[in-house]
Amino acid sequence: MFYCSNGLRIDWSLACDGNMDCLDGSDESKDLCSRYEYGTNISMDCGTVDSKGSKQEHFLEAIPWIVDIYAMKKESNEYYYSAAKNFLGFRISDSQFLFKIDIPLQTDHDNNRYYIDIAGTQLNGTQHVHTHTVFERFFSHIDNNSCIVRNTPGYGSQTLIYFKYCIRLQFDINYYVPIIRGILNKHSTANSCVIPTVEGVVHSYEGSHSILSPGALIDPNTTVIESCKVGYHKAHLNGFRVCQIYGIWKTYSEKLCLKMCPPLLSDSLDIKCSYNDSYANCSNPSIPDTIATTKCKSAYALPNGQKETTIELHCQSNGMWNNELYICEPECGKTFVNNQVLIANGKKANIGTAPWNVAIYEQNSNYDLICGGSIISRNLVVSAAHCFSKSVTENITIIVNDGLYKIAAGKYDRNFRNIDSEITKLMNVDKIYLKESYFGASGYYAEDIAVVVLQNSFSFSNSITPICMDWNGKYNVSNGDEGKVVGWGVMENHTVSPVLLETGLPYIDIRSCWSMCTYGFKSFVTTDKFCAGSSNVSGHGVDNGDSGAGLCFLHSNFYYLTGVVSLKDPDANNSISLYTSVKYHIQWIRRLYIEYKKYK
Repeated sequence: MFYCSNGLRIDWSLACDGNMDCLDGSDESKDLCSRYEYGTNISMDCGTVDSKGSKQEHFLEAIPWIVDIYAMKKESNEYYYSAAKNFLGFRISDSQFLFKIDIPLQTDHDNNRYYIDIAGTQLNGTQHVHTHTVFERFFSHIDNNSCIVRNTPGYGSQTLIYFKYCIRLQFDINYYVPIIRGILNKHSTANSCVIPTVEGVVHSYEGSHSILSPGALIDPNTTVIESCKVGYHKAHLNGFRVCQIYGIWKTYSEKLCLKMCPPLLSDSLDIKCSYNDSYANCSNPSIPDTIATTKCKSAYALPNGQKETTIELHCQSNGMWNNELYICEPECGKTFVNNQVLIANGKKANIGTAPWNVAIYEQNSNYDLICGGSIISRNLVVSAAHCFSKSVTENITIIVNDGLYKIAAGKYDRNFRNIDSEITKLMNVDKIYLKESYFGASGYYAEDIAVVVLQNSFSFSNSITPICMDWNGKYNVSNGDEGKVVGWGVMENHTVSPVLLETGLPYIDIRSCWSMCTYGFKSFVTTDKFCAGSSNVSGHGVDNGDSGAGLCFLHSNFYYLTGVVSLKDPDANNSISLYTSVKYHIQWIRRLYIEYKKYK
């Protein structure tokens, strides 16, 4: 603020503007406004003296325009100037207020070297120093003629300042006003505006796409256009500022750029966004005051049976949502049967009856169905090891990078090319894990189980969901309990099924199973097996094309994966087949499940 002589206060920008805003006219006085002649900003309080300290010893604030200049070495153009008196004992004692400058070296006609002693070096900003003291003595003005009489000419004489004593090298500043004026006009920024740093805002000249950096100097009466960075919302249609005299900006809008909230994306939530009661796309950055509502997707639910309530998220002005998205878990082992059915020999397999089931295809001349499998997570499928026997002899981990295998979820037609675009999802295989002790036929198909890792992840829906896994061994199955299995095996007329079939098979423990098998097949009833089927009925069990499919049992209204179709006695006239027990291998499966869960 500028203080008028009568004590009233006005804004500094009104001083020396040609209009008397102080009643006494002190804001337009000749003495005051002469300091504006070359653009010096009066707000710098030039020429004011702090009265602290004695007359002989003043703090730095008493004469804040003084700087000391030190030469670093003889005949060098490297100099330092200091805003504090730091020259103690012929050494520079403090560098906090030191600034390096270069003064050009000149040579006269006698080849004597000297330094240009008129140079302009601009100090940006001010420093308030309380720890350094400047010792000074005041002296009276002595005119030029008297000064010449009192001093003996001589180059390089020692000079000291004493009371009422002039020295030869003390110049009359009025003589150099034209030179100083040119330097001041060249280097002064008092009338320039400085591009500010404003969050989310970029500046450019009107009609230009070049970005002006923060700190750039702008001439008076210049319009600067304001735009928003990526990720910020422009709150007003037009944004600009105009540089006025004395380095003051005039702006025409309040906060222009509002930080946008990040997109809301979730594999388990349905998210709907609105802004001012109109639709907004949640997958894009959101404008402040956008409202998002969430709920679990179909085939997902809150963990531990929690009841879901509608939650609103609000996009705040700081670019952050007021709450975090929660996570819903897939509803494993749940069937979603609709009215559409597929028929095979009079037996119906409803769409959604086993949404965890997948078809595994191998590339030959075409992609041929070789096995089934069960989804246990978004990127893992459990199947049988013998489905991938081509590489078994050398590796327990099979790396697949040539598209040899394809996994199809939501698949009801056997033919690879017949795909329901709304239901079926195809995935490439990344790698296949087998047990170390699996040796195929030579090992009697013991440990006939595989975990298939997908290159990408499934998005779950009513037609594609995982099967539940009994990680903690909570459930048991007794002889006679009926489980569900689906597949594309051989039908009663010895032809392969063109569509997915479903059947229910009773559980048979390993001891009972061993006693039912023919003598030559008993060796294949290894410790990790159990049986399912009936000794009295044929044609209703699993067969070629069903290998790797999951036998699932219902517990607490959810299906759990209990066995994996392994092999069948070719000499038996019944529906009994061998299944690899999932419980027997649960810890191995669990380790892979945990390892790949972090890559979802």
